[in-house]
Amino acid sequence: MSPTASKTGQQPMAREETAGDRFQRNGKGNRMAINLVFLLGNLTRDPVLRRIPNGNAVADIGLAINEEKKTRDGETEETVTFLDVVAWGRQAEACAEYLRKGSSVFVEGRLQRDEWTDKEGNKKMKIKVRAERIQFMSRPAPKRTDPDEETAE
Repeated sequence: MSPTASKTGQQPMAREETAGDRFQRNGKGNRMAINLVFLLGNLTRDPVLRRIPNGNAVADIGLAINEEKKTRDGETEETVTFLDVVAWGRQAEACAEYLRKGSSVFVEGRLQRDEWTDKEGNKKMKIKVRAERIQFMSRPAPKRTDPDEETAE
């Protein structure tokens, strides 16, 4: 019996591959590397949707993650971490359509390092999160409408 077959002989429900699945599939020798993040936070701005030359959708999302800690004095201290998240394809389109500043999301993804050279010739680097999956934790905002469209009355 295969590890995925049930005792009743029914085929299991198909599920989407996750970053953890890819780690297990791609493991090589004794070297182990895991690049996997899980984040729960709120959007700092509306997602920005753009299209790359081949037509694929890309959404840039700002995420704030709040954390509360107790200090030695027993006081509660809140810190906020800000991250940039990048979503691709249909997921990017859904984020741009349904999410707004303040929306709560759960992100599963991996860290991605972007490097470039600025106009002055200085090398720059930024760590972003490439989203594998984004779950909307708050009620989706109403669909955006094109401001150029006239509404029928």
